[in-house]
Amino acid sequence: SVSTEKIAVYLDPDDKRIHLGVRGTKANMSDLLSDAHIAVNNRSGHEKAIREQLTEIIGNFDQDYTFDISGHSLGGLEVMNIMLGESNEQLDRIKEVALFNPGLSAMSHLDTAKEAVNDPRFHFYLNSGDLISNGFGSLVKPDTDVHWGEAGASPLSNHSLDQWVDEV
Repeated sequence: SVSTEKIAVYLDPDDKRIHLGVRGTKANMSDLLSDAHIAVNNRSGHEKAIREQLTEIIGNFDQDYTFDISGHSLGGLEVMNIMLGESNEQLDRIKEVALFNPGLSAMSHLDTAKEAVNDPRFHFYLNSGDLISNGFGSLVKPDTDVHWGEAGASPLSNHSLDQWVDEV
Protein backbone atom coordinates (compact mmCIF):
# COMPACT_ATOMS: atom_id res chain seq x y z
CA SER A 1 0.00 0.00 0.00
CA VAL A 2 3.02 2.34 0.25
CA SER A 3 4.32 1.61 -3.27
CA THR A 4 4.23 4.40 -5.84
CA GLU A 5 4.28 4.43 -9.63
CA LYS A 6 8.09 4.73 -9.48
CA ILE A 7 8.91 2.68 -6.36
CA ALA A 8 7.81 -0.87 -5.57
CA VAL A 9 7.87 -1.93 -1.92
CA TYR A 10 8.12 -5.61 -0.98
CA LEU A 11 7.79 -6.76 2.60
CA ASP A 12 9.55 -9.87 3.87
CA PRO A 13 7.82 -10.23 7.26
CA ASP A 14 9.85 -13.26 8.38
CA ASP A 15 13.16 -11.36 8.08
CA LYS A 16 11.64 -7.95 8.89
CA ARG A 17 13.24 -6.72 5.68
CA ILE A 18 11.86 -4.30 3.12
CA HIS A 19 12.98 -4.52 -0.50
CA LEU A 20 12.64 -1.28 -2.47
CA GLY A 21 12.72 -1.31 -6.26
CA VAL A 22 13.02 1.78 -8.46
CA ARG A 23 11.79 1.14 -11.97
CA GLY A 24 13.54 2.05 -15.18
CA THR A 25 12.31 3.97 -18.20
CA LYS A 26 8.70 3.75 -19.29
CA ALA A 27 7.69 5.13 -22.68
CA ASN A 28 6.43 8.45 -21.34
CA MET A 29 7.67 11.99 -21.87
CA SER A 30 8.98 12.44 -18.31
CA ASP A 31 11.17 9.32 -18.46
CA LEU A 32 12.38 10.04 -21.98
CA LEU A 33 13.43 13.55 -20.89
CA SER A 34 15.18 11.98 -17.88
CA ASP A 35 17.13 9.74 -20.25
CA ALA A 36 18.18 12.83 -22.22
CA HIS A 37 19.37 14.53 -19.00
CA ILE A 38 21.55 11.51 -18.26
CA ALA A 39 23.38 11.98 -21.54
CA VAL A 40 24.33 15.48 -20.39
CA ASN A 41 25.13 15.15 -16.68
CA ASN A 42 24.33 11.62 -15.41
CA ARG A 43 21.33 12.94 -13.50
CA SER A 44 17.68 12.30 -14.36
CA GLY A 45 16.38 15.49 -12.81
CA HIS A 46 13.96 13.49 -10.63
CA GLU A 47 16.31 12.46 -7.84
CA LYS A 48 14.91 14.99 -5.37
CA ALA A 49 11.32 13.78 -5.81
CA ILE A 50 12.34 10.11 -5.60
CA ARG A 51 14.47 10.83 -2.51
CA GLU A 52 11.42 12.42 -0.86
CA GLN A 53 9.24 9.42 -1.77
CA LEU A 54 11.83 6.97 -0.40
CA THR A 55 12.19 8.97 2.81
CA GLU A 56 8.42 8.93 3.31
CA ILE A 57 8.09 5.21 2.51
CA ILE A 58 10.92 4.17 4.85
CA GLY A 59 9.48 6.39 7.59
CA ASN A 60 6.33 4.23 7.59
CA PHE A 61 8.26 1.28 9.06
CA ASP A 62 9.54 0.96 12.58
CA GLN A 63 13.24 0.66 13.40
CA ASP A 64 13.09 -3.15 13.53
CA TYR A 65 13.02 -3.32 9.73
CA THR A 66 16.09 -3.35 7.50
CA PHE A 67 16.11 -2.16 3.90
CA ASP A 68 17.73 -2.84 0.59
CA ILE A 69 17.14 -1.07 -2.69
CA SER A 70 17.56 -1.93 -6.34
CA GLY A 71 17.08 -0.16 -9.63
CA HIS A 72 17.24 -1.02 -13.30
CA SER A 73 18.49 1.27 -16.08
CA LEU A 74 17.17 4.80 -15.39
CA GLY A 75 16.11 3.64 -11.92
CA GLY A 76 19.58 2.27 -11.25
CA LEU A 77 21.24 5.59 -11.99
CA GLU A 78 18.68 7.41 -9.87
CA VAL A 79 19.26 5.01 -6.95
CA MET A 80 23.02 5.51 -7.25
CA ASN A 81 22.68 9.29 -7.24
CA ILE A 82 20.28 9.26 -4.30
CA MET A 83 22.31 6.84 -2.18
CA LEU A 84 25.51 8.82 -2.74
CA GLY A 85 23.85 12.21 -2.44
CA GLU A 86 22.64 14.03 0.62
CA SER A 87 21.76 11.46 3.24
CA ASN A 88 19.12 11.51 5.93
CA GLU A 89 18.06 9.30 8.83
CA GLN A 90 15.67 7.25 6.70
CA LEU A 91 17.97 6.70 3.69
CA ASP A 92 20.76 5.66 6.07
CA ARG A 93 18.61 2.62 6.95
CA ILE A 94 19.27 1.18 3.47
CA LYS A 95 22.19 -1.22 3.84
CA GLU A 96 22.45 -2.85 0.38
CA VAL A 97 22.15 -1.42 -3.13
CA ALA A 98 21.76 -3.52 -6.29
CA LEU A 99 22.10 -1.80 -9.66
CA PHE A 100 20.92 -3.72 -12.72
CA ASN A 101 22.31 -2.31 -15.99
CA PRO A 102 22.26 1.23 -14.57
CA GLY A 103 22.18 4.00 -17.14
CA LEU A 104 25.37 6.00 -17.47
CA SER A 105 26.88 8.41 -19.91
CA ALA A 106 30.61 7.69 -20.00
CA MET A 107 31.32 11.16 -21.42
CA SER A 108 31.38 13.25 -18.24
CA HIS A 109 30.24 13.68 -14.63
CA LEU A 110 31.53 10.27 -13.50
CA ASP A 111 32.41 11.18 -9.90
CA THR A 112 29.31 9.54 -8.42
CA ALA A 113 29.77 6.38 -10.52
CA LYS A 114 33.43 6.16 -9.41
CA GLU A 115 32.31 6.50 -5.80
CA ALA A 116 29.66 3.78 -6.25
CA VAL A 117 32.09 1.16 -7.57
CA ASN A 118 34.21 1.70 -4.44
CA ASP A 119 31.27 1.54 -2.01
CA PRO A 120 30.78 -1.94 -0.48
CA ARG A 121 27.00 -1.42 -0.23
CA PHE A 122 26.77 -1.50 -4.03
CA HIS A 123 26.33 -4.67 -6.07
CA PHE A 124 26.40 -4.37 -9.86
CA TYR A 125 24.68 -6.52 -12.47
CA LEU A 126 26.27 -5.58 -15.78
CA ASN A 127 26.48 -6.90 -19.30
CA SER A 128 29.40 -5.82 -21.51
CA GLY A 129 27.04 -5.90 -24.51
CA ASP A 130 24.73 -3.32 -22.94
CA LEU A 131 25.39 0.11 -24.43
CA ILE A 132 23.35 1.88 -21.74
CA SER A 133 25.43 0.71 -18.77
CA ASN A 134 28.67 -0.07 -20.56
CA GLY A 135 30.45 2.95 -19.03
CA PHE A 136 30.65 1.09 -15.72
CA GLY A 137 32.86 -1.57 -17.32
CA SER A 138 35.82 0.79 -17.32
CA LEU A 139 35.16 1.97 -13.75
CA VAL A 140 34.82 -1.29 -11.84
CA LYS A 141 37.77 -2.51 -9.81
CA PRO A 142 38.86 -6.09 -9.09
CA ASP A 143 37.16 -5.90 -5.68
CA THR A 144 33.90 -4.36 -6.97
CA ASP A 145 30.98 -6.77 -6.57
CA VAL A 146 29.98 -7.31 -10.21
CA HIS A 147 27.89 -10.04 -11.73
CA TRP A 148 28.43 -10.17 -15.50
CA GLY A 149 25.67 -11.21 -17.85
CA GLU A 150 26.43 -13.11 -21.03
CA ALA A 151 26.61 -10.65 -23.91
CA GLY A 152 24.54 -11.64 -26.89
CA ALA A 153 23.71 -10.22 -30.30
CA SER A 154 20.53 -8.47 -29.13
CA PRO A 155 20.98 -5.02 -27.54
CA LEU A 156 17.55 -5.37 -25.91
CA SER A 157 18.45 -8.71 -24.30
CA ASN A 158 21.78 -7.32 -23.13
CA HIS A 159 19.91 -4.54 -21.31
CA SER A 160 16.99 -6.63 -20.13
CA LEU A 161 16.26 -7.23 -16.48
CA ASP A 162 15.21 -10.78 -17.41
CA GLN A 163 18.84 -11.92 -17.68
CA TRP A 164 19.24 -11.52 -13.93
CA VAL A 165 16.25 -13.56 -12.77
CA ASP A 166 18.38 -16.61 -11.92
CA GLU A 167 21.15 -14.47 -10.32
CA VAL A 168 19.14 -12.96 -7.47
